Amino acid sequence: MIVIFNKLFFTDPVDILEVNSFDQIDDFFSKLHKYLEKGYYSAGYFSYEFGMVFEKKLLNLYPDTTKNLACFGIFKKPVKYRPEFKNSNFKISNLKIKTPKEKYFQDLDKIKNYIKDGDIFQANYTTKLTFDFEGDLLDLYNWIRQAHPVPYSAYIKFKNKTILSFSPELFFEINQDKIKVKPMKGTLKRGKDKKEDEYN
Repeated sequence: MIVIFNKLFFTDPVDILEVNSFDQIDDFFSKLHKYLEKGYYSAGYFSYEFGMVFEKKLLNLYPDTTKNLACFGIFKKPVKYRPEFKNSNFKISNLKIKTPKEKYFQDLDKIKNYIKDGDIFQANYTTKLTFDFEGDLLDLYNWIRQAHPVPYSAYIKFKNKTILSFSPELFFEINQDKIKVKPMKGTLKRGKDKKEDEYN
């Protein structure tokens, strides 16, 4: 397992913790916590579906797949990552949007109606792109990172899967007794006092 997170490079894990079903989550966090207490580092990913464990109503919607819900490597210590910026040794072709044009506009009409009816006030509509790729995915990661810098980027290679992630958002960061979050949208600044917070 190889993980690059921003300027940190993790390799040669002493252990790999995986979650493939919801009944493994307690054991996963227990082992992870023990490793962190001993001074080890952890780096990996949570899948989007992992969030369903925190909302019991969604558990029955989880598809029956073999997809990893989470995978974290346990490492002794990272080293500083120094990317090699060389000629782009990759090729992207046959780029396509997976959602048909007709369905795209139907979905937008649904969203507008939800907003009009007061069911929601905001929606983040996403779709998938598919393409053919030739070359080295690490080269692609370094190229995107240089062309479109973001505060939080990651390259994760595990078994036959490679994940490239580029995000302006920070889910959370714990530093002693303080927790910091950096969401991209859907938030307001703090008010002057509690009364102003509640008004907003």
